[in-house]
Amino acid sequence: MSVSHYLVVRALDSVGLAEKDITVVNTSDADLVAAYKTADVTAVVTWNPLPSEITGMPKSTKVFDSSKTQGEIIDIMMVNTTTLKDNPNFSKALVGAWYEMMSIMSKGDEAGIAARTAMAKASGTDLKGYNAQLASTEMFFKPAEGVAFTKDAQLIKTMDFVRKFLLAKGSLGEG
Repeated sequence: MSVSHYLVVRALDSVGLAEKDITVVNTSDADLVAAYKTADVTAVVTWNPLPSEITGMPKSTKVFDSSKTQGEIIDIMMVNTTTLKDNPNFSKALVGAWYEMMSIMSKGDEAGIAARTAMAKASGTDLKGYNAQLASTEMFFKPAEGVAFTKDAQLIKTMDFVRKFLLAKGSLGEG
């Protein structure tokens, strides 16, 4: 199950509907805006920066977003345990590079603006669109924030909810 699939199922569940009540068509990000412009497509599930373009279209309304599933959708990087065992400095280098970039991009100085501008371009948007995306995303710009999130008892409760939800919906396969 993809994150988009999870979000649409959560949205449907929130209003007492199920996947069987709609027709789901997996569409690449590159084709979503064009597909939404057709008469055949009445709804989309997508991620920034596309929603800003779609919600600007006539007769378009945002009805659900990930803010209604607080803490359930987490961007995370996983590393194979064997890789870490064989390369003990890899995790330090990875985390160090991550937070070095987070420090740069979170600043309002020339370097921060340049970093966000490059990330915006890579994301298919401009600096204004990328800054809007960051404003709607909970970011852990400092290592202590990320550590606190992973140690918060609420994370265990939330992930247990996600696990049970996915099992109940048959999204994780048999058993």
